[in-house]
Amino acid sequence: MKLKPMRHLWKKRIVGMVLCLGLLSCSGDYYEKGEDGEQGFLALKVGTSGTALTNSPAGDMRLLLSHRGGTDNGKFSYEIYGINRTGTTLTSKIRTGNWYLTMVSPQGAALSNPVAGRPLSGQPMYRYAPTVVNGKSTFAPEFFFGKISLPEVREDQTVTVNSANVARNVAKVRVYVESVRNIDPAREQNIRLYKVPLRLDWEGKLLPSKTNPDTLALPLQGKLNFTSRGDGTFRSDTMVFIIPAHRGTDFWNADGTLNPNPTDLTTLQMDVGIDFRDGNGTVVRLRKTLPAVVRCNQILDVKLILNALDMSLECNVTTLPVWEEVAADDPNLH
Repeated sequence: MKLKPMRHLWKKRIVGMVLCLGLLSCSGDYYEKGEDGEQGFLALKVGTSGTALTNSPAGDMRLLLSHRGGTDNGKFSYEIYGINRTGTTLTSKIRTGNWYLTMVSPQGAALSNPVAGRPLSGQPMYRYAPTVVNGKSTFAPEFFFGKISLPEVREDQTVTVNSANVARNVAKVRVYVESVRNIDPAREQNIRLYKVPLRLDWEGKLLPSKTNPDTLALPLQGKLNFTSRGDGTFRSDTMVFIIPAHRGTDFWNADGTLNPNPTDLTTLQMDVGIDFRDGNGTVVRLRKTLPAVVRCNQILDVKLILNALDMSLECNVTTLPVWEEVAADDPNLH
């Protein structure tokens, strides 16, 4: 009997090993390995704490599961696919067990995928990358975030959550000049926002930490137009920025409503700057540190009083707990 050359058998084995290695490398850090096993069902009604929205977060909601309890507590397992969406109600199959459910509505934001088998905390989710269009920095998308503990999921049984609230993981900053003298109102004046937060993790927290977060290399910018107040002073229109914000552990109240006065906040204080031309055409640049920090789903109202004669800039900041659904370029916001 004539034997086949051994080199052909080795070639087949090598090809097989390469294929196996390729499958292993693609099989997923994003989806926890293992059989689906026993399954139950999830029925979830998504809410936004009474906020009326044009585009419901349920429309593009992503659902991610992390282990609750045991040695793998808090570690990401997998994302649920095959979600049925009816209005604000989401239904799907779900593996049996004890889970934390993370809910994210990207609203157009490009999100990074987390790695399975690791805690979601510290894993990058979103990176703000603004561009400048017609002299104005683009907004961060108004994406929504929430996290809840699910009741134990049992085989062939349905877990129903009647109110799973989510809220924006961004803040709105409104900047305007309330009063200024000795400027040229015919010219646009430049406004800038410095030390703007850059990244968020899959817990909605600033990276690498709330006390020392990464910030944009360049300031956000926009242009202000001025109109006369009739008393020799001028007032600007409103410039709006939407930026990432830190979601602390006390963001929600125990009853599922938003906490209007959270204490788990970033310590990062941004700067506001203004470049303008005075009545003589001289360019003046002023910069001031904001006395308050931004909060998720809230508005930071920044009122500037500018004195072009003695080159002083006064900054008054108010945190507004309600993010009203109004046009971002509405000149009557302040």
